[in-house]
Amino acid sequence: MQVYNNKANYKKNSLLFSALMALAGGVATYFISGRALKPLCEFSDRIEEV
Repeated sequence: MQVYNNKANYKKNSLLFSALMALAGGVATYFISGRALKPLCEFSDRIEEV
């Protein structure tokens, strides 16, 4: 019985951890890509002005 409970707890914890890591990765990617593309956005704005 204890083995079953440990297995269920591990499954629940690993699923929660995976979901949190995916969410954190998505947020990090969003901010990093925004900072990386900022110069390109500014360049595009300057081109439109010309």
